Amino acid sequence: MDDFLDITKSVIISAPAGSGKTEKLARRYISLLESGTELEKILAITFTEKAAAEMKDRILNILLKEKTELFNDIKEKIPLMRITTIHAFCRKLITRFSLDLGLDPSLEVLDEFASSQLWSEAVHDTLRDEHDKPSVFFDYLKLKGLKGWNSLRRTLDAIHKRRPYSEFLLEPDIDLSSEEGRLLELYRKCFLKYKSRKLDLCSIDFNDMEVLAYRAITSNPEWLNVLYAFDEHTDHILVDEFQDTNSLQWKIIDKLTEEWRSGLGAKRSAGIFPTIFLVGDEKQSIYMFRGADVSIFHEVRSKFKDWLGKEALCLEAEENYRSLPGIINFTNNLFEPLMSGPSNVPWRTKYSKFFPTRIGDSCIELLLLENNSNSKDSRTKEASFIAQKILSIVGNLDLHSGPQPGKCRYSDVAVLLRNRTHLLSFESSMRENNIPYIVVGGIGFYDEPEVAIMRELICFLADTHDNFSLFALLRSPLFSLQESSIYNLSTGKDGPLFSKLIKFKDPKTVRACGILLKYLEKLHSSSLLILIEDFLTETKGWKIFHEPQRHANIKKFFRILEKYESEGLSLVEIKEKLLRSKNSNESKANLNPDNIDAVKIMTIHGAKGLQFPVVFLPSLDEKSSAKNDSIFIDEVDNIINFSVEEDSDKRKKNALFMLRKEKESEEEKRLFYVAVTRAMDHLFMSAVIKEDENIAGKFKGRLSLIDRAFPSSVTGDNPFKDIFLVVREKDLALNIKTTGIIFSQDSKRFFSEPVYTDAIQTSDKMLRWVNVTEESGIITKHGQDWVLLGILFHRIFEEISNGILDHSKLKDRLDILLENDVSLKSNADRYRRTVINDLKKLEDSGLLEEVIMPAKNSFVELPFTLQKENRIYKGRIDRIIIKEDTAYIYDYKTFPVSSAEIEELKGKYRFQMNIYSEACKDLFSLKTKSFIIFTHTPVCVEI
Repeated sequence: MDDFLDITKSVIISAPAGSGKTEKLARRYISLLESGTELEKILAITFTEKAAAEMKDRILNILLKEKTELFNDIKEKIPLMRITTIHAFCRKLITRFSLDLGLDPSLEVLDEFASSQLWSEAVHDTLRDEHDKPSVFFDYLKLKGLKGWNSLRRTLDAIHKRRPYSEFLLEPDIDLSSEEGRLLELYRKCFLKYKSRKLDLCSIDFNDMEVLAYRAITSNPEWLNVLYAFDEHTDHILVDEFQDTNSLQWKIIDKLTEEWRSGLGAKRSAGIFPTIFLVGDEKQSIYMFRGADVSIFHEVRSKFKDWLGKEALCLEAEENYRSLPGIINFTNNLFEPLMSGPSNVPWRTKYSKFFPTRIGDSCIELLLLENNSNSKDSRTKEASFIAQKILSIVGNLDLHSGPQPGKCRYSDVAVLLRNRTHLLSFESSMRENNIPYIVVGGIGFYDEPEVAIMRELICFLADTHDNFSLFALLRSPLFSLQESSIYNLSTGKDGPLFSKLIKFKDPKTVRACGILLKYLEKLHSSSLLILIEDFLTETKGWKIFHEPQRHANIKKFFRILEKYESEGLSLVEIKEKLLRSKNSNESKANLNPDNIDAVKIMTIHGAKGLQFPVVFLPSLDEKSSAKNDSIFIDEVDNIINFSVEEDSDKRKKNALFMLRKEKESEEEKRLFYVAVTRAMDHLFMSAVIKEDENIAGKFKGRLSLIDRAFPSSVTGDNPFKDIFLVVREKDLALNIKTTGIIFSQDSKRFFSEPVYTDAIQTSDKMLRWVNVTEESGIITKHGQDWVLLGILFHRIFEEISNGILDHSKLKDRLDILLENDVSLKSNADRYRRTVINDLKKLEDSGLLEEVIMPAKNSFVELPFTLQKENRIYKGRIDRIIIKEDTAYIYDYKTFPVSSAEIEELKGKYRFQMNIYSEACKDLFSLKTKSFIIFTHTPVCVEI
């Protein structure tokens, strides 16, 4: 099916899972280039930054391998490629026309945390202001009783989350006679206050980008000029993952291409035939909770030929390049009867079969476990059986795909969860069975033990009377004091726990007290970032949290701290920021799971777009997490509907709420389809059932879908053995035993002490820590003075780079630093002269301006850890400046050197700089260049 490469036609393709949607879009893009279309006149839109980067990479790789001449022709223009997310496109559009739109060109986009905080403040202030206005506020609270405030707050939040629909509901005159009207009026006041505060900050939020872009091309007085400018610079639009489009996004694309589809316009007159290329799979539309509307795909496809006539192609891919025939056969037989709704209902998915292109045998199993009385216990039991099954297939099960076809490895396995409710059960079972694993795309960054400990340390340093934070620190594995011991400390007279801690003499308490006092004293002479890094070293935190995921989380926390410090925030302000972030859905630090031989655990939503040789789908018996809230806001037949109904029984009779329930039921089918089609070679499913459920039609969740598609397979002897195998709990021991794996609860553990973290790799070797920061050589050759001067120089450089210190005020800052540090005080005059003279030489050489002064996309004193086999290298990089696709690494050597020594020193420090370079490549995924600056000379040399 190469018709989609016909660039004289506009195309919409329905492409099922594994059919190469992105490949088709990339080939279409290249066909446009081959036809002579200018690269910058092609706009490709997708829905995540990662997908945009992958699409660009795919196009360039094809050009490099297959179209070398064309690649050479366009390589100078690669930065002009317009492959972008819909939000980035909207932001660029409103920035370009900001003055016409009455906006500040320097608008910043608030992140989720900042916008959430701003909204919370706006709601709080509005409700406080409305306290004495019974028509809107008091009446509502009276209806809700004593819990009215919190109930009202949750309701307003629910309305706000349905933006942009809720924003479009705010008509000038709202009918206040209904509950809906009173709520909308109150929401309008909250929203206007929120909007005003954003303007004060010269900011917009994520939703604003689409709303402002839409208004720019429809209702703004300059809308014709905006459309003309777009049309002048764009000849072709390509949209990937079209099934994820929401109503407003489609309205934007629709308006931008309206003239193209009319067959009129300046382009046609000039002999240019603009095209639209849409590719997606309505069976994979699983983001209704974000506003995605599957009916858009159906409606656009049905109108495509009406709009474009002979210039339109509606295609349907039928081939699957991902999965083996057994997986495809199971998928077709499962979903064809489930997705057979009437074609005139646009939000119901109509299934079309697809066909395999690979060969090989698949293993498809459904494991049925007997129910325990407790849901948590049942999931724990299920997770344990899955862990044992993974152990039984690793090294035994044959694979036909993946990076290394052969026997199954841990990294070939993915466990896909419907939600994170029982994630801890699956993590625990992996640990108990010594299975290396990684949770991919997990949220809850601020709940992770290593992050929580660092936050509590900062809270204690900011306020030594904070008994809770001190208690958390003392109970943590860094100090390991028993709860009973802390309780004994805290009894007696009133007063802060820390003042009582100082008086006790047992070894553990004395150690804890000494360390905490030491770092309280360091607060005045060290940056918070360096202080916490040293604290983790002294308390063996690096060893306790030695797994890569934990290290990555610590690095991420350090980057957050560095940002706060560079903004000039005080310790108390940093503490408040961290406490406010505590309940946010911040993601854990990213790790590249492809480099780790570990089982991947993630949600089905997180797995969309990915594929795995072996997939486990647990908890098929879980009920869907369909919405049960009292607010309905959605677009139905191009009209935005709003309804409020607190009574769950009445919601069952309300047409709007019932419509939502039906749509959610359809999305559950699509979500199951996405989960099943992630499997390349083998698929293992599991569920927990009750004895009285062994009657057809009694099952819940996705298990009920299997029961509908394959009658009697769950309740009887399974007449579909040729499609998939049903394994019951009583048969499981035999099923596992046949693999030849023997399980032992006494098997050797990798960790020799309790670990409070995720295990993501195993090794028989002892880990060795290596600090790549040198001091001993300086002491030997130049004396202790130059070590102390080095510390002083690095402190000055750090403060200049972070914008904290104006180098013109260097003398005043030196006086403070030299006065407060006992080790520097005795030779203060000499140290002062040396620093001032060397800074002057750096300024004259241009290195101060080029490297040390504040710069965009730069880092100062960046701590890192890098594991190479059984060695973990730890250090701190003095300066990193990122320009385009390269990270420039600078290391300061502040001791005196002669010209003759430089070549020898380059060789001496090459290993250290190579470690820095590898760490930066791992952290930023960029090219690197490394330099040493000998600041006393001064000279900068590349390594």
